[in-house]
Amino acid sequence: MREGSPLRVAFESDRNGFRENNIRVKGRNTHYLSAGEPSFPTVLLLHGVVAPAFVAYQEVIGPLSNSGFYAVAPDLPGHGETDDPISYNTKNYVQFVSDFMDELEIKSAHLAGISFGGALALGTALEKPERVEKLVLVNSYGFGEELHIPVIDAYRYVRRLLRTLPKEKIAARLFQLSFLSQAILGLKHIFKDQLKKPAKFVVNRFITHKKYADTEMPDEELQSLIDGRGWPTLFSWLKTEMQPSGPQTNFVPQLEAAPLRHSTLLVKGAKDKIVPPEWANIAHSLIPDSRVITFENSAHGLTLDEPYRFADEVTTFLK
Repeated sequence: MREGSPLRVAFESDRNGFRENNIRVKGRNTHYLSAGEPSFPTVLLLHGVVAPAFVAYQEVIGPLSNSGFYAVAPDLPGHGETDDPISYNTKNYVQFVSDFMDELEIKSAHLAGISFGGALALGTALEKPERVEKLVLVNSYGFGEELHIPVIDAYRYVRRLLRTLPKEKIAARLFQLSFLSQAILGLKHIFKDQLKKPAKFVVNRFITHKKYADTEMPDEELQSLIDGRGWPTLFSWLKTEMQPSGPQTNFVPQLEAAPLRHSTLLVKGAKDKIVPPEWANIAHSLIPDSRVITFENSAHGLTLDEPYRFADEVTTFLK
């Protein structure tokens, strides 16, 4: 074990059945949760965009470690207590998974990912198959062109429109009208602070309850989503991911050309309104050694809705 290895400090903090740890990955501070002995088979749990590891997996880590696994859940760059990434594109996040495993001296592991984390798990398996044992893809992103999320669809359409407009000429003409420019700047100054917090709370509470978990969340988890760093990270990622032509991450052509050889469990929430549940069926048709299970009463955040059932299903599959 090299000097300064994270395994030396893995047992320094204990909270609710898991430990909180910090290491440096490529020079950036990285926070992660862990439970179980490092000598156990490793399950690396990757959360989605916005919700950090504590929100996504706090109820899952303990049961997995009790079943004989070393469960590890990092805060992805730009989330929780982990530093921002150099680049917010998906490929950079896929590389982070391997870099994180290197720092923890994990040669290979089972990878489980929810939503965007599922895309990172699959991307790692495709790029570095020797580092992945089995895959668990939960409401996974990356199997189609349309998400049917109004805010993301609107974002794409606006970007597409802006590409066709002479933005510089329009801006120059508007600000030639000094009274208009002063009015715009004045209104921005007046309303920026007054509207920011209540608007953010209302929007996030709606998305959290109606879209993410589809259930009432404990105040601590809800507040961590509303105030967390994941929202600016989401929009920074969207700038690179959601091009006017569509998402940049779609594994369908790659899997059609070279089928994945890893044994894969596809988990979908029947009430998911973020990632289309039928994407799990598409993945199943493309991955030879795969099976699908459905959580009929869960939405996108099924690790919050039914954490113990999820842990049981994952344990059964991995063993």
